[in-house]
Amino acid sequence: MEKNIMNWLKQYSKLKREIKTLEARLSKLTMRKYKYGVDTVSMSSPNSPYTKHNITIAGYGCDATDDSRKRKFIKYVKERLSKAQKDFDEINVFIESIDDSEIRQIIEYKYIDGLSWNMTAVKVYGFPHGNNALMRLKRFLEKL
Repeated sequence: MEKNIMNWLKQYSKLKREIKTLEARLSKLTMRKYKYGVDTVSMSSPNSPYTKHNITIAGYGCDATDDSRKRKFIKYVKERLSKAQKDFDEINVFIESIDDSEIRQIIEYKYIDGLSWNMTAVKVYGFPHGNNALMRLKRFLEKL
């Protein structure tokens, strides 16, 4: 059980990175592309003799093409993003549910901040002996 939870906690920084990547990808996919276009329209003068003539219009406008593969990929990215955010939130809820401040600090320094076990021990205990922090976390997780 304790190994599973530790592996699950290791996913925190990876999920954070994945969420950022998926959000950027989704933003890029849903961004409207503007293209330069030229068109000609027919019109007549507003007063008599209502002579018909052509006017050329040029400018930038949204690309209105719609690709079903692109829509499917956007849906896929949104689903992955939703799952990653759900998993990320579950880890945060778990950490917040821990009553023991020392354990919360160990988890936050090690898995959220990505520190080594020795640096985690320095932050929590004031001396660089990572086995203390690791063993304390293992004992706590065994009780779950």
